Amino acid sequence: MGDPETPAPGSGRGDELIQLWVLAGFAVAQPLFSVLAEDATFFVAHHARPGDLIGLALFTVIAPPLAWWLVCGLAGLAGRAPRRALHGGGVAVLMLVFVLAPLFRVGLPEAVSLGAGLLVAGLGTLFLLRSAAATTFMRILSPAPLVFAGLFLFGEPVNRLVAPDTPQQFAEPQAAPGAGGKSVLLLIMDEFPTSSLMNAEREVDPLLFPNLARLAAHSTWFRNATAVHDFTRAALPAILTGKYPDPEFKRLPTAGDHPENLVTLLAPTHRLMAREKVTALVPTELMPADLRPGADTGQRLAALSRDVGLVAAHVLIPEPFATGLPRIDVGWRDFGAPEDPPPDSGSGGDDDDDGSSIKGKQAFFDKRYSTTDDFREFIDATENTGDPTHFLHHTLLPHQPWMRLDTGQTYTRTWEMSGQERSIWVKDPWPSALAFQRHLLQVCHVDNLLGELLDKLEQEDLYDDMLIVLVADHGVSFRPLTHHREAREDNVDLIQFVPLFVKRPGQTTAAVSDRNVEVIDVLPTVADVLEIEIPFEIDGSSAFSDRPERPNKRLCRRDGHPLTLPGVVPESWPQLERKLQLFGSPDARAGLYAMGPWRDVVGRTLTATPDDGTAEVRALVGGAHRFDDVDLGADTLPCHILGTLDADPGTAIPAALAVVVNGRVAAVTQPYGRKGTSAEFSAVIPASALRDGANDVAIHALRGTPAAPTFQRLSPLLLSMSGGRLAFPDGRTLPIRPASNKTPGQVTKAEVFRNALEISGWTSDGRTGKGRDAPPGLIAVFEDGRFVFAQPVGAKQRYQTGSGKGSRKTAVVAPFRVSIPIELLQGDPKGRMTVLSVEGEEALTLSASKDATWVLRPDR
Repeated sequence: MGDPETPAPGSGRGDELIQLWVLAGFAVAQPLFSVLAEDATFFVAHHARPGDLIGLALFTVIAPPLAWWLVCGLAGLAGRAPRRALHGGGVAVLMLVFVLAPLFRVGLPEAVSLGAGLLVAGLGTLFLLRSAAATTFMRILSPAPLVFAGLFLFGEPVNRLVAPDTPQQFAEPQAAPGAGGKSVLLLIMDEFPTSSLMNAEREVDPLLFPNLARLAAHSTWFRNATAVHDFTRAALPAILTGKYPDPEFKRLPTAGDHPENLVTLLAPTHRLMAREKVTALVPTELMPADLRPGADTGQRLAALSRDVGLVAAHVLIPEPFATGLPRIDVGWRDFGAPEDPPPDSGSGGDDDDDGSSIKGKQAFFDKRYSTTDDFREFIDATENTGDPTHFLHHTLLPHQPWMRLDTGQTYTRTWEMSGQERSIWVKDPWPSALAFQRHLLQVCHVDNLLGELLDKLEQEDLYDDMLIVLVADHGVSFRPLTHHREAREDNVDLIQFVPLFVKRPGQTTAAVSDRNVEVIDVLPTVADVLEIEIPFEIDGSSAFSDRPERPNKRLCRRDGHPLTLPGVVPESWPQLERKLQLFGSPDARAGLYAMGPWRDVVGRTLTATPDDGTAEVRALVGGAHRFDDVDLGADTLPCHILGTLDADPGTAIPAALAVVVNGRVAAVTQPYGRKGTSAEFSAVIPASALRDGANDVAIHALRGTPAAPTFQRLSPLLLSMSGGRLAFPDGRTLPIRPASNKTPGQVTKAEVFRNALEISGWTSDGRTGKGRDAPPGLIAVFEDGRFVFAQPVGAKQRYQTGSGKGSRKTAVVAPFRVSIPIELLQGDPKGRMTVLSVEGEEALTLSASKDATWVLRPDR
């Protein structure tokens, strides 16, 4: 008999577990903990409990290595070789994960990074499995995973969630004498500038917003009220605590980081009914058990686990191999659609939809994240119990996406807004004007909801004797060439001013104050009215105080540097002036659908329209099939008209357009985003312009002057595919050919993101030469052969080809990014979309590149 096999160093079961434990700690746990700790708002949004965080940390460091070690143990029942093979494979994978991420961050070519990673991981695996020194080293490092978990749990800022400073016990509510026993309603709105609600007289517009005017008639309107931060995460705590935001932005929007706030101040005297969407400033022990966020442990942990898993995938998988993963850079939770939407989450139109299609999943998300439903649930829960109650609601309205008509019906689900580049409005003023219109229509919807709330308060006999405070956290800018949200020197005058109405108990008359007030004054104002002493330090003071006013205002920015601003009420309101310029002084909400210099033609009936020159300019309306069978009672109406103009060479794009629905002008708009002989257009029409069943929608060029307009109906550019050719309504056809080396192009990415299908790629006419500037002009998208949408190609780019001086040529390549609202689609886009590049005398079918991503991911 031969000598028994000498065990390899570290081949004992204990050493194998130590190897997996240490490697998983360095390769998985530490990188994940590092990312999660960067912004603990992720855990706030998930309403994570201390036990959730401790369990997450222990699971992350223990479960992966222990699970694989047990699998190897089971394999060991068949012999040492299978166990050693599986163990070695696990070590190799962990080594590869550990070395690949930093290698790909260096910026080397993918092939070089991958090759180097495989080589280093292979050598490292051999060293760990065969070296006695490596075994000793791993034993020394064995405490490291627990150290990583400890640093995560007890380091800033997660430690403030694991061990919050919020008092754990509060006195039972006791009715206070006098005003202190009055109920309080604090309604906080989001992204709502003061100028939006004003008319030409700088009053609350009673024609557009009758319910805001109704509240104003019994309130003091602090017209000079301003925000102190442009980010909800910092603005909400400032409102509730009466303190300026932390310049270093380290505090979380939680009760643990802000234990001294309006909720805890009123806790001894008022029962609480609160709803907050993105913060956790209300101590959970003060909430009724059935209203506590995250009360369902199973749902809370399932959502947290799912999102942590997606974060881990992004952290551990190098970007080139992470195609198909849902994005995690928008919001703080629910990055991917749930696997199993509820059975009743149908598409709203397809009887055979089982909830797995794009519309079925979208319906699930619409319900889950409906700010309107959330508002109405708050209204339903508002009741008079006979005890003084603190009603608190932060509504994510009228914040974008701007998707509601004044009737409350939706006309789109997408966040996408044309005319922005990295959240900055383009120079052309029309796209930001269209966004302004959509915002105002959504404010009308908010006004309707406010009316429902006021009605409920009156029904419950709460309104008259209640203290009501309505405020917003920050405004929004619609000024060209400015950021729409981040406060900067060029837009702060639009973002800082927010509505603030205070209705004192028993108040029956209106008052307007131009006192210098900031939102940090809300808490002391409530305490002043209720005659409650504030037992902690604050920066604000009561808006009704007779103290000297502050000379200035302060607005903290995300970079930590505050802006100091004048404390006086502005002499001019630029955003109000623009509103009046666009809409005039409408005598009803219908006036918001008539905007710009041609607004007076809205409502005009067209009995005859000349067709002269219709062959020169064509108008393509995306999703034109939506008008074939309209249901006016549906939750969503096809009131968002968007499309593309395509003109013959040498023909000018019209300066203004009229959207004519069933023979009547429903809206006017202007082309924007001009690219050669193409341009985009968009308009929102009122629900009253449509009728049940089939509707005729036509686009007319407006000629002449606004005082004496003429209408020219544009030819529809309705594309269809048949027999390998692309057909136009005038009978012209183009051959459809696949992209090739001669005429290249590809789709590089397609995903449903923010409720729109985004298709990106590039195309070229394939020809080269100095000064060549004829890239393809139109991208057309079809679903199952039915035309859906078209959009002009983006600006061309020139690339040098060839290495020698005499062989260099310039190739013209046109990148594109088409954003299609999901309401234009019928199902899962993967495998059902055809993307054509249309230019000149042919149409190219653009195939997906090998790295292209097709993702079904409806998302807020």
